[in-house]
Amino acid sequence: MKITIDALTKSYGKGTKALQSISLTIGQGMFGLLGPNGAGKSTLMQILATLQPATSGEVRIGNLKLGRDDYEIRRLLGYLPQEFGVYKKLTAYEYLDYVALMKGISNKVSRKLQIEEMLERVNLISVRNKKIGGFSGGMKQRVGIAQALLGDPQVIIVDEPTAGLDPEERIRFRNLLGELSERKIVLLSTHIVGDIESSCSQLAIMRKGNILFQGSQDELLAQASQAVWTGTIPEAELVLLRNSHIVVSARKTQAGQEVRLLSPERPFSEAIAVAPGLEDAYMMVMGGAVDA
Repeated sequence: MKITIDALTKSYGKGTKALQSISLTIGQGMFGLLGPNGAGKSTLMQILATLQPATSGEVRIGNLKLGRDDYEIRRLLGYLPQEFGVYKKLTAYEYLDYVALMKGISNKVSRKLQIEEMLERVNLISVRNKKIGGFSGGMKQRVGIAQALLGDPQVIIVDEPTAGLDPEERIRFRNLLGELSERKIVLLSTHIVGDIESSCSQLAIMRKGNILFQGSQDELLAQASQAVWTGTIPEAELVLLRNSHIVVSARKTQAGQEVRLLSPERPFSEAIAVAPGLEDAYMMVMGGAVDA
């Protein structure tokens, strides 16, 4: 199974375009959609989840066509939106039981086993009988992850899923998605390069409703090949350097400012060429912009 997106456009009033004729092919495994807030990632996720219609273009999930086979598509999907709401007066178990019933898991024994498995996977089994209203933001996010996985969906869409998670929870969640992606399509939308770097072999970069890049991590790294430099400069020169180059990072030291930057040629005499990282390549594709 694969997801094929062809010339997908989403327009709002006054000519605003959230998506501008984008095309993507997403196969089995974990696929990362990377870009700043406002890039159009959430709009694309909502369209794929059948929550809002596209203005034009076509989406196929396997043999199913979005807009024609939405009921069948929903049966394949697990979805965690960026803004996830819960019933605060329900316990974690009660909420997941409700979601499982909505997903058509009618067998009581099967439903109980699935819910407890999901609670174990997201490390909430010990608080399954506590009301969600008393949970921290990270715990609520884990409830959202659990509900998305109920029903053994073949396509899992998660939008900014690690927001609110501490480092240990983030690693646990990425490992869980990695395990699931061995036999499913997992689409991970995020603005955090580290989430993509550790889990997604294939990715796309979005900005202002456009796809700027699609390919493998190695292909993305090649975008910044022989263009990453590091070195230490006097602090007074940092502003000038930022005006003329993409500075990925700067750290104050006793010797001055230790910088890492992008440039097609040596930016200053003491600069040393280094191998690019994924963040370097992302900044290269984005042209240094971090906001849509």
